[in-house]
Amino acid sequence: LYMFLQVSIPKLEWLELSSINIQKIWSDQSQHCFQNLLTLNVTDCGDLKYLLSFSMAGSLMNLQSLFVSACEMMEDIFCPEHAEVCGVI
Repeated sequence: LYMFLQVSIPKLEWLELSSINIQKIWSDQSQHCFQNLLTLNVTDCGDLKYLLSFSMAGSLMNLQSLFVSACEMMEDIFCPEHAEVCGVI
């Protein structure tokens, strides 16, 4: 999670984020840190507007399952290119 640190977990295959109040999950520097991620579950992340930028989505080439629920503020899965707040791990 984004706390001014870059997290690199290249062998991670499954990630669940639940009940966290953040506006961003991924940073632009995270693009090569989760290349083996197969499953991403995001639940009850009330302040999250967007899950991924298009560039981050492109780096998740092994992703097979995406589940999003109870994220009341979410406007879309993909962040528009012009938006300032895109989804910072």
